Amino acid sequence: MIELHAMTAATPRRWMVSIALDVLHLPHVAPLASTPSVGPIDDEPVLVERDASGGVLHVVHGAHAILIHLARKSGRLLPAEPRARDCVLQWLAADKVLPDTGDTTRRRDAVRRLFGLLDGRLRQVDYLAGDYSIADIAHWAVVRLHAWSSIDLSGYPALARWVRRMAGGSAPASSATALPVYRVRSILLR
Repeated sequence: MIELHAMTAATPRRWMVSIALDVLHLPHVAPLASTPSVGPIDDEPVLVERDASGGVLHVVHGAHAILIHLARKSGRLLPAEPRARDCVLQWLAADKVLPDTGDTTRRRDAVRRLFGLLDGRLRQVDYLAGDYSIADIAHWAVVRLHAWSSIDLSGYPALARWVRRMAGGSAPASSATALPVYRVRSILLR
C-alpha cells in the first residue's frame, strides 16, 4: 500500500504527487494525522510504501523524487530512452527558478520568469518534454494557481492553451485518465 504524507494538503507539491497517483491509477491513502517525523522537511510530501503486514518497504521524500519514483515504478510518464528521459527531468526541475522564501514582489517576478520559460517551450511543443510526462503534472499543479498570483495568462498564450488542455483532461491516451479530479476553470481564461 502507498501512503502519501504531508503536513498540509493545500500545496502544489502535495497536489502534484496526488495527481500523479491518480493519473497512474496507483491505489493510495493519505493518513489524516501525518507527523513531522515522517519526513525531514515539513512542507515536502513523503511517500511510504508498506507491505501487507504494514512493514515499511520504501520511503521517498520530496515531490520531484516521488514523481520520478512513481513514473519508474509504473513504467509511464518518464521515458526509458536516455535523451527523452533527460528532457523530462530538465523540465521537471524548471520550477527551481521559484524562490522558497522572499517578498511578494520577488516571488511574483520569479513566477513570471517561470511562466515565460514554460510559454516559450510550449510554443514549440504540446507538452513540456514533447510527450505528456511528470514534468507536465508537476507544472500543472503550480500553474493552475496563476489567479492567486494575480498573473493574467493572456501574456503567455502557449501556456494558456496548455492550461486549458490540461484542465480539459486532454492528455494522451497513454496517460490513462488525464487529471480526472483536478479540473479547474481559471477566472482569467474565461
